[in-house]
Parts: sequence; structure tokens; C-alpha cells
Amino acid sequence: NKAVHSGTFDGTTLDGTPVLTVYSRHPATGWTVAIGVPRADLTGELRNKLLMLALLTVVLLVFTYLLAWRHGKRITESVGLLVKASVDLGQGRPVHLPPLRFDEADQLGAAMTHASSSLCAAHHDLASKEALWRAVLDTAMDGIVVVDALQNIVSFNRAACALFGRGADEAMGMPLGILVPSAVREGHAGLVARYGGEPAPRPRTMGQDPKLHGVRRDGSEFPIEASISSVSVDGQQFYTVIVRDISRQLSIQEALVRSNIELQQFAFAASHDMRSPLRSILGFLSILAKYHAAGLDPRGLDLLGRARRAAEQLDSLTEDLLAYARLEGDHRPEG
Repeated sequence: NKAVHSGTFDGTTLDGTPVLTVYSRHPATGWTVAIGVPRADLTGELRNKLLMLALLTVVLLVFTYLLAWRHGKRITESVGLLVKASVDLGQGRPVHLPPLRFDEADQLGAAMTHASSSLCAAHHDLASKEALWRAVLDTAMDGIVVVDALQNIVSFNRAACALFGRGADEAMGMPLGILVPSAVREGHAGLVARYGGEPAPRPRTMGQDPKLHGVRRDGSEFPIEASISSVSVDGQQFYTVIVRDISRQLSIQEALVRSNIELQQFAFAASHDMRSPLRSILGFLSILAKYHAAGLDPRGLDLLGRARRAAEQLDSLTEDLLAYARLEGDHRPEG
């Protein structure tokens, strides 16, 4: 066994103090040196260092927590502002974000603010165009009704409101068939699709026949003239129906027909009444020319010839007027 030249051992002094003794023996001389240190001195310093280390650890943890809380609050505030901005952007409201607490959020906020500005500008432009379109529709003299592919009303201008006695809000979403008599309602949808679906360079007239009628909200009917055209927007089919009340036009036409009938009747009666005296005049002129021409001078003969030619011309005109009156009477529509 090798001799032990150094080591430690616990011991106690004469006064009972625990000590830790460290010794070392010189191998050449055999002398041994020993040093004893009270254990209290050793453990006290170690305890103080451990306490200091624990205190530093606690301070570091508290500092780390405060730092994390501060940064977390900044992140939470930034995320909250971004969430609110996202909601505003989705609902079309303008977005104005202040500078945020960290770069990534600030970049995202700037992008959202720019997107909001672009959307607001586009919305304003769209609103201006829609207002112009609405103003044009509402100043039109004719009723303009726009329906979708299912023939439900999507636009109803001011003139259409006046024609049919319905408000625009009330008419929106209702079927186009409510504007026509119930007797023709079933076939009306097919008529609209057929006229609107055929390619045409301009709107096609559905009819000027007095039998084509519209129906007001109170159920009263009135004659109309309607034209229809179709347009495709983003793959969706729409029909535009332009409606005009022709009640006054038909009334004027009927008055004109009655006036023509009265005029024809007057012309027939007048021409018929004129024929008898004209024939008498022609007869007298013929007798005068036959039996008394020898007693007339050249001036008298000239006047006699002129009178006879004028009477014959007037008789021819009267005959033509009678023939025209008979012709118009034969072609007059039965009332």
C-alpha cells in the first residue's frame, strides 16, 4: 500500500469547536503539516454566497417577468389594434392605425391602412357612379324596370313608381309578373325571356297593341308600350324593360278616328247634296249652249264655255269625294 501523504479529517478542539483539519506529509523528511479551520467559518461563507446567489436569481426572475409583461402588453395592445382594424376593414369603415410597438405589427398596420385607403377610394368611386346611374334612371320620362334571370325586380326607377303606384323599396325583389294582368301572367315570363334573349342591336318592342296592359297597385289596368333588352354582367343575366303609358296616345288616336269619321260623313253628305244643283247647272248650261248660242257674241260664248268647264270640273271633284268617302267607309274598323 502506498503511504498517504495528504488528506483531511474532522476533529474537535479542546474547547469543543468542530474543525476541519487538512494535513500534508513531506515524503523525504517525513515531516507533517496540519491546519485546522473551524467548520463554522467555512459553512458561513458558503451560506452567504448561496444566499447571495439565491437573491440574484430572484431579482433576475422578477426583472425577466417585468420585461416579459411589458413586451407582452405592447404585443397585446398592437394585436388588439390590428384586430379592430381588421374588423373595420371588413365592414368597410376607414382604418387609421398609429405607429405600433414592434416592427412586424407596424408593417402589417401600414399595409392595412393602405388597403383601407384604396378600398375607401374605390367605394367612393363606385358610390359616385351608382349615384349618377340612379340619377339618370330617375330623370327618365319612361318607366325603367330591371329584373334578374329569375325575373325578380332589382331596379325600379321613379317613373315606374308613378306608373304602377308602387314604391321602389316595395317593388324590389318582387316578380315582374305583378305588373301585368293575371290573365297573361303565366305566359309573360316566357315572352320576356324570348324577347330579351334574342340578339338584337337595340331593345326589342314587345308591342304597341292596346291589349298589352300594365297593372297598378290598386288593381287598375292601363295600356302600355314596352320594349326589352338583355345584358350579362359577371355571368349573370339581366333584363331591362322600358314601359310607357299610352293611354293619352290611344285617346288621341280614338279622337282622330272619330274626327275622320265625322269628316267622311260630312264629305259624303256635302258632295251628295252638291251633285243635284251641279247637274241642274250643267243642264241649264247645255240648253243655253244648244238653243241660245247663236244670240251670244264671242265674249258670251267664251264665258259660257268657261262656266260649263268649271261646273264639269266641280262635278268630277264631287264624284271623287263621294268615291273616297265610300272607300273609307268600307275600310273603317268596326268599333
